[in-house]
Amino acid sequence: MAKVFLSHSSRDKELVRRVANILGNKNCTLDEISFEAGRQTLPEIFRELDSSDIFVLFISNDSLNSKWVEKEITHAERNLTEEFIDRILSVIIDPTVTYRDTRIPEWIAKPYNLKYTRNEALITKKIKQALREVCLKNNKFNREREKNFVGRNAEMERFENDTNNLDGWTPTYIIAYNFFEGIGRELHPKSWTLN
Repeated sequence: MAKVFLSHSSRDKELVRRVANILGNKNCTLDEISFEAGRQTLPEIFRELDSSDIFVLFISNDSLNSKWVEKEITHAERNLTEEFIDRILSVIIDPTVTYRDTRIPEWIAKPYNLKYTRNEALITKKIKQALREVCLKNNKFNREREKNFVGRNAEMERFENDTNNLDGWTPTYIIAYNFFEGIGRELHPKSWTLN
């Protein structure tokens, strides 16, 4: 299962906490939930970053001035370069900050489409989509299934969403194919008999 690291300033905690609650504990790292009590903070940050697939940076004036966030960004860049993490997602959550802000490292500001939003549903949707893509990419069964599964687009999308769900439940599907004539036809109520 893919996991995201939520990098943010403590002053932005309320929004980030709501996003984390929607994603669920299994899918994200949030300091107040994930870090073990009694341990040093920086090693805990790096341990969680090293076990994450996606680095999500919540950009605000406060996070750009945070020494902790700066350390997380530096570590995430190294992990991205060494392919320990799959991708970076950056979201501007402060209307006073633009993608041109010089405090945003160039390796984040240049290639990523940075836009302002505080809509937690939109942020969560982007993160969930990235999680699905990473799950699909990292799972051999999913890669093989992608080559072999043939069906309508809406059904394929529903099937993919269900099999790569992030809510922890396991879907049940039966896929069957047969050569026997008549099997699989719908029975109409008129043909039912009661004894």
